[in-house]
Amino acid sequence: DTAAPAPPPTEPTPPTPPTEPPAAALAAHDPPPPSAVDPVPGDAANPAVPWVRPAPARLTGPRRLRADRRGRVALRLAPHSGGGRATITVRDGRRRAAGTRRVTLHPGRPLRLRVRLTRTFRRQLQRRGALHLTVRVTLDTARTAMYRITVRAPARRGNRA
Repeated sequence: DTAAPAPPPTEPTPPTPPTEPPAAALAAHDPPPPSAVDPVPGDAANPAVPWVRPAPARLTGPRRLRADRRGRVALRLAPHSGGGRATITVRDGRRRAAGTRRVTLHPGRPLRLRVRLTRTFRRQLQRRGALHLTVRVTLDTARTAMYRITVRAPARRGNRA
């Protein structure tokens, strides 16, 4: 009978002290330690943080507007998450500027503004009764948005006798 020989008796191994889990396991659950300088989105030295261009500022309200007697057109911008400086340019179909305004958008707050038409466009508006214009809203840190509007001549004043 060929029986396998029994293994020699071994000494019991002492219990191992608890060790810390690997750093990769810790990093998956804990936030990174604060650094002296937070990463800046779009920074060339820190490509891990991509820069995402914010959404453009939006024009709200009606697209048919009436100018006041001084040739101003009232526009409304929706609240913007980022805020910042914005340029509002009103142009005609031939890309001539009919009026420009530079404003500051505050994060989360809507904005009402008036853009005054140039003298040439005020005269055209008086002659034609209405103008088809393009409003271009350019935020310094975001994309540009363009909207078509129709500006109507100021209402005629009634007889004040």
